[in-house]
Amino acid sequence: MNKSIIMAILPTILGLGIYVHEVHAAPPIQVKCNMDPFALSNLLIMGVTDGDKLAISGVCLEAPGPGPSSFNIINSITLDGKGKGATLMGGGPVLTIAASKTVVVQDLTITGGNIVMGDIAGIDNNGTLTLIKSSVTGNSDGGSPESTGGIRNNGTLTLIDSSVSQNHVISGGLPTGGILNLFGKTATLINSTVSLNTADTQGGPGTGGIHNRGMLMLSNSTVDENHAFNGSNVTGGIRNTGSVAMVMLFDSGVSKNTVIDGSIAIPPVGGILNDGGTVSLSNTTVSKNEVNACVTCVKAVGGIYNNSPGVDTLVLTNSSTVSKNMAVGAVDNVGGIANPAGVPLPNIMNSIVKKNIPKDCDFVDPACIVAP
Repeated sequence: MNKSIIMAILPTILGLGIYVHEVHAAPPIQVKCNMDPFALSNLLIMGVTDGDKLAISGVCLEAPGPGPSSFNIINSITLDGKGKGATLMGGGPVLTIAASKTVVVQDLTITGGNIVMGDIAGIDNNGTLTLIKSSVTGNSDGGSPESTGGIRNNGTLTLIDSSVSQNHVISGGLPTGGILNLFGKTATLINSTVSLNTADTQGGPGTGGIHNRGMLMLSNSTVDENHAFNGSNVTGGIRNTGSVAMVMLFDSGVSKNTVIDGSIAIPPVGGILNDGGTVSLSNTTVSKNEVNACVTCVKAVGGIYNNSPGVDTLVLTNSSTVSKNMAVGAVDNVGGIANPAGVPLPNIMNSIVKKNIPKDCDFVDPACIVAP
């Protein structure tokens, strides 16, 4: 409404006895963990209100004694770090977002989660969570099926200018070092990084970086230097599983992820495993991923393994590149892209597969420089 309209109707409003007050946003609640490390825990116990903004300084610790072993958020609020080193540190999961709640985390570090027998060490999101200029780092989990070191998303997750790094998981039940995006859920990364996460899979399958079962989109983001080892059917970078699972990468990179695998029948993958879903790359690079497989393993794949029936389940466009990936140790090693017999070939348009060791593809395509 413009100013002239407001001035025209203001006398009428005043004549009706309706008073107009200037509305101000409530000031943020100061949470000074640099003075009292339990300030945030105590505030959450007392209760906050939907719409509150909490300005957090210092390192906040979980409250001692019985109760939830994390910062349990049951309201739609904003957690805004103030000053260098603003941190949430807990036993794990460090931060839990309740279903149907909308939470923004800005300029904060989420760290210290350490669970011996649990599901999630870093963040357990069941609502709508946005991380802005924040990091989830230094969390460790192990023991239970589908253990997750960094973030488990059971809602809607958005990362902007943020990182999930140096989280670790040990489990024999499909663990994920970085981010697990569950069936039917959405995760979006913008200008963000998933790096240096590790998964010790204890003889089973697992993923170092991201395991997606829903919809995952990366824009100008990287999945780098994640590591999965000591198992079978392990993936270093991104694992995409299920018929409705979709991964879309725009202007992004999946690189320098590594795998050490002992699987005899199921190929280990350094970069991206597409197992039943859809993966599309636009102006994206998959490079310098490595697999070191067992000598009796049937196959190993350094770059991308497309094990998904249906047309256009793997699409590369807009100058995407799969290069300098390496697979060694197995009976059949493919550095670039592998496609099982009977699965429709990838759709590679205006993109190239080159300089992978020992070969670029295990199928014939003009985009593959070295093929059978």
